[in-house]
This record gives sequence, C-alpha cells and structure tokens, in this order.
Amino acid sequence: MDYKINDKNKEIIYSVNTNLYSLEVIRGAAFVFTDRAHIFLQNDGKKYIKACIKLKENSEIGQNIDKKLKSLAGEFNNEMLNQALRKELGEQNKNIREYIVSQALFGASPESVNQKPQKDSDEELDKLLEKELKALEEEEKKSKTKDPHKILVPWEKKNKSKSKKIRK
Repeated sequence: MDYKINDKNKEIIYSVNTNLYSLEVIRGAAFVFTDRAHIFLQNDGKKYIKACIKLKENSEIGQNIDKKLKSLAGEFNNEMLNQALRKELGEQNKNIREYIVSQALFGASPESVNQKPQKDSDEELDKLLEKELKALEEEEKKSKTKDPHKILVPWEKKNKSKSKKIRK
C-alpha cells in the first residue's frame, strides 16, 4: 500500500491493494474519518483502489500540515487493519452469533417446541370449570325467573320513574 502526501491540497492519496484489503474494509476505514476529512474512493485498475483523503476546511491544522497529514496517513493504515480484523472475527463468529440470536428469539416465543403439554394442570382447570358451570346451573334452577338480576331489561325500563324526574 502506497500513499503520497500533497501539502498544497491538504490531502493524502492512497493506492490500496484489494488483495490485502477488501472494498468493505476500505469503506469501513474511510467512514471513521468522515468527521475530519472528505474521502474519495475510486477504482484504480483491477487490483487497486485509490483513496483520496482530503482534510476538511474547518480542521484545526496549524503550521505543521505535513506532520498532521503523516499522522492521518498512519491512522488510516491502522484503521484499515482494525476493520480487516473486525471483518475476519465477524466471519469466524458468524455461526455462534446466529445460534445465540436464534436461541434468544426461540426462548422469547410464547410456546416453545420443546415444551411438554401440561396435562395435570389442564385436567385440574377442566374440573374446576365444570364445577363452576354446575354451580351456575343450580343457581338458575333455584331462581324463579330467568333473569334474577334483570340484566336483560333495558335501562330505560328499569329507571322509568327516574328518567321522568330528570326531564322535568
């Protein structure tokens, strides 16, 4: 990987070998520098990508621009190494990440496939429900009317006298 520093234009021009660093790695490294510089990527033949890193106008440079650009060039090299390592580790851990996420989603599902049916509790609930239904049926038989609490009677009929007083 070669680079040239152009003090006049406040830029560094890299020629990055794509056999060493993939386009994804170069883009990742370039993104880290977008707060300090403008990054221009360009295809430079089959094996190389040209990366031009130009300092932003509002960058605090001071008198020693050459030193600042050399430092930036070193940081860009380090960031490409960092991004390459991140990509490699991501690929190595892909199966583990997918397994962990799938287990988390599976565990959060309302009904797990591995979960055994709860026969005992279902039977208990059925018995309790039948008991309550029998109690309600007996209560209905004891009452002389079909609607002991007058639920089926409209509100207007129940409160006929009250509604007349309110209107007056």
